[in-house]
Amino acid sequence: MLSRSTDVFLELKERTNLANKAGADILVSIHSNAGGGSGGFETYRYTKASTASVALQNVLHTENMDTLNKVAVGVINRGKKVDILHMVRESNMPAVLTENLFLDVATDAAKLKKDVVIQAIIDGHVIGMVEALLIHRHEL
Repeated sequence: MLSRSTDVFLELKERTNLANKAGADILVSIHSNAGGGSGGFETYRYTKASTASVALQNVLHTENMDTLNKVAVGVINRGKKVDILHMVRESNMPAVLTENLFLDVATDAAKLKKDVVIQAIIDGHVIGMVEALLIHRHEL
């Protein structure tokens, strides 16, 4: 389920409540990062994540890095991280948050202006989610 398709803000609690109420199999929260640094791609899961969340993070991270590296030179792999972010903490299903390049890092911002990079981000997420649902459906 898509929580929004327009630029209308939903509170984090509203987003997780929608997914929980819908009985979603997985939750993937997709973002572009900001706040400086060297740029790149990273994924987050909850510090007390289920085995299925760890598996979802692994496959999403790998597929996104693979698809991005096919179309964009120099995408930094910032790694698979754990945190207490609301979207991954308050979901009742396996959950991962992705940060897809940095809006405020010039090299990443230039990449994000290219349709082929946006398509790679879409493809990486779709391939990763399908793979996670097929391979790990018994854990979900």
